[in-house]
Amino acid sequence: MALFLAIASVFTLITWQGLLSLLPMGGAMLGAIAFRQKDPKMIRRLSLAAPPLWFIYNAISGSFPGMFVEVAMLVSSLVGQYRFDFKRKRRVKRKMVRRNA
Repeated sequence: MALFLAIASVFTLITWQGLLSLLPMGGAMLGAIAFRQKDPKMIRRLSLAAPPLWFIYNAISGSFPGMFVEVAMLVSSLVGQYRFDFKRKRRVKRKMVRRNA
């Protein structure tokens, strides 16, 4: 992961176009950190941080397909969190209430 973060930093410096260049660098780094986690729940939580940075960059750059992709990524992450974290938690609570009743 450290190598990837270093590469992202180097390429940001090479292609520097002002502070705008920090947005894709931040998005790439946050994505790399998120997918390096071992806990799927942490991956889902951390993966919410990168799409807004990429969306802003794509909006400023005028890339409508890029904006669409980032919205899809964000929605996908939110659906995954709902399905695997929140919905499952409710099921477990319901089962425990039924057992205790």
